[in-house]
Amino acid sequence: MSSEGRLRLALYNTRAAVILWFAGVRDALCVWRCIEFFVHDPRILRKTGECFGLNGLIFLGSILLWDYGLSPGMQWLLRAVGSTAGAEYILACLQAVYILLWLLPVYCISFALSCVWYQELAELAMRWLQSHAAAAGDAAGERAGAKEAAGGSPLMVQMAHEVYRVVLFGVFYLQVSLLGYLPYIGKGLYLILVSWLYALYSFDYRWGLSRKHLQQRVAFFQQHWAFFLGFGCVCTIATCSWPFFKQAAIMNMAYPLFILVACKSDPLKAYKEVAQHEKAAGRSLTHPPLPIFSAATWMTSFILQNFYCTLQVPGMLAQHRWKVAAVAAAAVLACVLHTLSVHL
Repeated sequence: MSSEGRLRLALYNTRAAVILWFAGVRDALCVWRCIEFFVHDPRILRKTGECFGLNGLIFLGSILLWDYGLSPGMQWLLRAVGSTAGAEYILACLQAVYILLWLLPVYCISFALSCVWYQELAELAMRWLQSHAAAAGDAAGERAGAKEAAGGSPLMVQMAHEVYRVVLFGVFYLQVSLLGYLPYIGKGLYLILVSWLYALYSFDYRWGLSRKHLQQRVAFFQQHWAFFLGFGCVCTIATCSWPFFKQAAIMNMAYPLFILVACKSDPLKAYKEVAQHEKAAGRSLTHPPLPIFSAATWMTSFILQNFYCTLQVPGMLAQHRWKVAAVAAAAVLACVLHTLSVHL
């Protein structure tokens, strides 16, 4: 293929990716889909309200209490007593104490509770969609869904897949965080990768309930990467300009809505609509997959294989227990320091 042909193909692929990206953005903005869930199942509305209450009133309220209440009050008090020389240092120390003793525990508790509520919310939403499809006369779809759910893997296989999923998501998040520190391109890479991460989190609850294997989810995600980039971009734009804790609180509040929208979203349908539109215009849609998770998948396999070998050799885990403990403590300390450096 000539250089002109390659350039034309690259421009065409870019155009197709932009169209699919807009389809993802459009889908993510269809928040009105949540109203249907709220009207037909009050439990979904109640669970969403609990997420708003915990993350909005308690978590975000604690942040605003410091920013607009305690911090100005401390500044006024320090100026009143005439301690202006070390006022900034004292205020920074008080803020660090407030974060360590209050905001960080509230963040951990809200994160743990929200994860449980997100799972329950997705289960309620998918259950209502199945019952709605059955009431609409989609018996074939109902039988297929029941067959798929009943034909699940053995318990040990499911546990192995869940462990692999958790490690993969953790490794990918670490990869996103590290790439964000690259000079010049780090910020842009971070925004793109975190958009994919938000989209993956939003759709993974639904895919997990449909008994799709992780390899199928990853392959589907990488095939429709432009759509998911657009979907997650809405989440990123809504939170990227805030400090760490505010970003976490706002995202935890909005995340139930994105889960509900993802439950009714159909990336494959959007892809087919774009393909039909291009075909009507005399063009064929070429949208090659993007290996987003290649590095994370390799690292996850490496970690799990070495961990499995360590467990298999008698005494090896006990022999290296101090190294394992040191690495775990260093990881926790790094997370705490990163949180403080971002917020302070």
